[in-house]
Amino acid sequence: MKNNKYHTSRRSTPWDNKKKLEPIETFVRSNYLEYFDYHHKKVIDTDESILLNTYTPVAYPRCLSTNFKKNGSYESNLQKYYCNNCKKNFNILTRTIFEDHKIPILEWIEYILEIISYESNSAISLNKRNSESTTTYWLHKLFLLLEDYQDDIVLKEKLQIDETFYSVMIKD
Repeated sequence: MKNNKYHTSRRSTPWDNKKKLEPIETFVRSNYLEYFDYHHKKVIDTDESILLNTYTPVAYPRCLSTNFKKNGSYESNLQKYYCNNCKKNFNILTRTIFEDHKIPILEWIEYILEIISYESNSAISLNKRNSESTTTYWLHKLFLLLEDYQDDIVLKEKLQIDETFYSVMIKD
């Protein structure tokens, strides 16, 4: 763990740098880490690859080729595909907001549920033990995902989300 005032881990406790812990510190730290590990599993420790492997890509997202084949799997057991045209590997998450993700998709689902439940960025950051900049980054990724739907949804007047004003662009 880095030890400076600008970086703290979501897993850190005030006692991480102490050589000898008091019994209460040991108790709190071990239970906190157990709680954290339960709520923030690594992708490889989840069953999300089982879910994702039930989907088969229609085409390679980068070149839209349908000339591909299965090509083993990644360390996370996610099915790997090989594009015969581009000579590149890909998976079902290629060209999605989950490509190269480091947190489980379930944590994203929980985040989206909190957003649509009118939780503020501050409250979500506290619940998830993230910095507010991380929560804001997730919100921007969510907006990018929803950008394709913008033509079908028309918002009028002013829109305010989590105390942050986002102007609505006017189209001719």
